Amino acid sequence: MSHAADPIPLDYYIYYRVRDRASACERVHAMQDDIAARTGVRGRLMCRADDDDETLMEVYPAVVDPNAFEDALEAALEAHGIDALVADGAARHVERFRCA
Repeated sequence: MSHAADPIPLDYYIYYRVRDRASACERVHAMQDDIAARTGVRGRLMCRADDDDETLMEVYPAVVDPNAFEDALEAALEAHGIDALVADGAARHVERFRCA
C-alpha cells in the first residue's frame, strides 16, 4: 500500500513599493490576520533596510496547501484593498521557495 508523500512546504515572499508606508503597514497587518485565521499561516511584514523604506515584503513560511493559501491571499487582497496601496508603476511580485 503506497502513501502519498507529504507535500513540501513553500515559503512565499511578496514584495512591492507602496505610496504611503504607514497606511500600507496598517492594512497589510489586518490582511495578514485574516489570512492567518483562514489558513493558519502567520505572515510577517518587513520593509527594505536600505534607503528605500517604501518597499515592503510579506513573508509567509511553511505553506503546505498552496492552492488554499493562494485563494485566501487573493480574497484578503481584495477585501483589504491592498492593490490600491501599490505605488504607481509598481506591482506586487510573488516568489515561492522550498527547501533544497
